[in-house]
Amino acid sequence: MVRLDIYLVEQGLCRSRERAKAHILAGEVLVNGAKITKPAYPVSDTDTVELSESSSNFFSRGELKLQRAIDEFGLDFSGKLMLDVGASTGGFTFCALQHGARFIWAVDVGTNQLDARLTHDSRVCSLEKTDIRTLDISALGTQVDIVTADLSFISLTQVAQPMVKFLKPEGFMVLLIKPQFEAGMENIGKNGVVKDKEVHELVIEKVANCFAQHNLYLNSITFAPLKGKGYNIEYLALFSRSPKVLPHIKSVVSNAFELNKSI
Repeated sequence: MVRLDIYLVEQGLCRSRERAKAHILAGEVLVNGAKITKPAYPVSDTDTVELSESSSNFFSRGELKLQRAIDEFGLDFSGKLMLDVGASTGGFTFCALQHGARFIWAVDVGTNQLDARLTHDSRVCSLEKTDIRTLDISALGTQVDIVTADLSFISLTQVAQPMVKFLKPEGFMVLLIKPQFEAGMENIGKNGVVKDKEVHELVIEKVANCFAQHNLYLNSITFAPLKGKGYNIEYLALFSRSPKVLPHIKSVVSNAFELNKSI
């Protein structure tokens, strides 16, 4: 027996375990005709494992997340310049291109992660081994219309100032707020999951207050596509230089927790 995510890679159905996990969590993998959403699900050579038809247009979980932000916030990427911070395999980048982005700088501290389809795309400039905190605007040669960020193991408050300088005055940011990387260690439970609603609310407020200090304001917020019990709930937040009435954070968090129970 072998884990489902490993099996998908070994059989050539996915290029990496990260991609395999994304397909599994999105419900794109069938085992003996049944949808399986656990990467560690055990399978053998006697099982029939396949990707569903809908997976052919699926890029990564990041794509699903940014798509939700576009749908929820009514965002327009057509003809826009974008900086994708924490690009990883390129889910946000791919989604933005699908929605008409003109050019994207994909920044990540890692290397050899960006999907080959994007590294060979003339609309994408891959900046590997690059920390946004040390990246100079001269590397881009211009400010951008949109900044997106999906970061791990670092708080968004640590990169607020570096990111803001890249944004045009009329631009906007879409940030993925991850409570597990924003809350203190005392608030993180088993398996790195933050289970307290109040902590989620405080985390969002902390990030919003930090960016407000740099004249970038939280305009709207929603929860990212849910993963189910045992996973952290994450939030997609829209920021711009236009101050607006602060969204009802408490109700967004409450709704996310309620829906997550049913998955």
